[in-house]
Amino acid sequence: MANLLKIWRIAYSANIRTAIFSCSHGYTSSSVQDASGNQAKPSGFTKSKTFQLLGQQMNEANLPDNDVEEKESFATMLRHSKLMQLGNPESRMLIGTIINLIDDDLYIDFGGKFPCVCKVPAVRSNEYTLGRKVRLKLLDLELSSKFLGATKDVTLLEADAVLIGLYFPPVYKE
Repeated sequence: MANLLKIWRIAYSANIRTAIFSCSHGYTSSSVQDASGNQAKPSGFTKSKTFQLLGQQMNEANLPDNDVEEKESFATMLRHSKLMQLGNPESRMLIGTIINLIDDDLYIDFGGKFPCVCKVPAVRSNEYTLGRKVRLKLLDLELSSKFLGATKDVTLLEADAVLIGLYFPPVYKE
């Protein structure tokens, strides 16, 4: 919002609208009238040219911009992401959420690229419902392989994990 106010302040202080209209059409905006005698409105090109010149003026003015945050590079964001902090995913114990239940298959989201698919256990199968937290042992983040002599890997769009059981968060006594 502050940036928009700065742009309008510059536009009105420099009277850019009149200058741009007169430059693009060869006459001043006050002399342009349509058939009914009303003053003509600037075209889409004129409006876009106005914003382009406003941007150039803001760059030249070097206005302090307190609203803009320092942009982190992609490498920095990736290095600090949870995925990189996980390390080697093999044999990692995770907590996931059941997002879908189809027949005897549980689709579990654990925060990876793809959900994992596990069979519903025979014991206490009625407790495995949508939204329930479960414990997993992650084997592979993405099931992909070369099938039937193909030169490229084909992914199954799922992760490989073993269902350990239901997750019961610890209860701390005060």
